[in-house]
Amino acid sequence: MRAEASLSQWKRLYDLTIKIKELEPWKQLWDIDLITIFMPDMEEPCYFSIMGKSGEHFGIGTYVGYDGINSFCEIFESQETKVPIEYVMSELNNLSCIFGSREEVPNRQRKIIKDLGLKFRGKNNWIFFESNKKGYIPYILDEKEVVLLTKLYEQLFHALQTLLVDGFKVDFEEGETFVRAYDRKTNQWVSFSAPLSFPRSSYSDIVVEDEVFLKRLEKKKGVNTRLEIDMVYTNAFVEDEGFDRPINPKLLLLVDHDSGVIIYHKLLTPFDEDSKYIFSGVINYINEVGRPPVIYYRNGNIKTVINDLCERVGIRVEYMRELPKTSKVLEDFLNRVR
Repeated sequence: MRAEASLSQWKRLYDLTIKIKELEPWKQLWDIDLITIFMPDMEEPCYFSIMGKSGEHFGIGTYVGYDGINSFCEIFESQETKVPIEYVMSELNNLSCIFGSREEVPNRQRKIIKDLGLKFRGKNNWIFFESNKKGYIPYILDEKEVVLLTKLYEQLFHALQTLLVDGFKVDFEEGETFVRAYDRKTNQWVSFSAPLSFPRSSYSDIVVEDEVFLKRLEKKKGVNTRLEIDMVYTNAFVEDEGFDRPINPKLLLLVDHDSGVIIYHKLLTPFDEDSKYIFSGVINYINEVGRPPVIYYRNGNIKTVINDLCERVGIRVEYMRELPKTSKVLEDFLNRVR
């Protein structure tokens, strides 16, 4: 159950963030110059990206554990994986601090700032926070997130002092990261540089192993209808009692490439397993209508689900940057729900 942070908890986080901001770390660090912190009570490291050196968006991205940092890496790999960047950005798992303008600050955050008696003036000087979580709308931090981020920022401040003030050398261009970790043997925090490495998520195809099932599908008649399949975030603010924060549903669509007729659709919540419904849409079509000659996609995550299945039953899977008929359906749908 969600619990909101107290004003005193928010104050501690804001106090630390202001100290970090005063170091102006974006003047020396690019957003890909990652800082890694190993907390003594956490199994996986936390990663920090400092934004602002390009002069556009200022802030701090905190990526907790390998799931978090992998979602960061997927931004830079989106061309290779053929996943639309807007979809990748909606899949981010991070705790974000933003140095923005007054009009950007959500109302609840603005009230906290006012209640704390903080005075911010001008562009890139208003401090506020967002929790980004796959399947959900960016939202205000809850109590656990405020406490966690405060604990992490205590170490991030020390890390930035060592790196920026003391002049600790790290070869970020050669793939190194600045590391701060707690040494249990000496009961002290230590700093060092190290090659940046972490487990990467796999984009290998999902393999269907039921040979009898595949043979049955392979025997279905071939049809001339070409299909488009896509999955997008609706960016609709949906509140549901089953979730502790507003969700951002995905819309899965299977559409006739020539006529634009919707063949299958499903609105997916964070509890839904995407692959299950992607399979269902394609398999039900084959069973009820027949095997299409080709299925066009523009989201590489869908390809990993259907590629092996389609290869085994004689259906081509082809990438298209734009899916014309699906885009029209999506536009009409999103205009209705927003």
